[in-house]
Amino acid sequence: MQAFIPAPVMKCVEVVKVPHTLEETAELTMELACRLGKEPVKLQEEVYGFLVNRILAAISLVMKLCFSWITLWPRRRTSTAPWSMSWGTARGLSG
Repeated sequence: MQAFIPAPVMKCVEVVKVPHTLEETAELTMELACRLGKEPVKLQEEVYGFLVNRILAAISLVMKLCFSWITLWPRRRTSTAPWSMSWGTARGLSG
């Protein structure tokens, strides 16, 4: 059973059933988590990273894809900021 930090505040706990775990043990652990006022999530196999971290990684990937699409959207250059000019113009040189 894996509780998330801070354990007194977070209600979610993971119960991971690996190949050598008896089904009775997993069920007793789920029942214990419920008695402790937690909401157990049972994973049938051990995976890299915890459930919450995997969900966060998926959300992060979607956000990156959305922002990369936004930055690729064509837009007019109306800025006179130094980074929108040529190097010569930005330095005050003719060019």
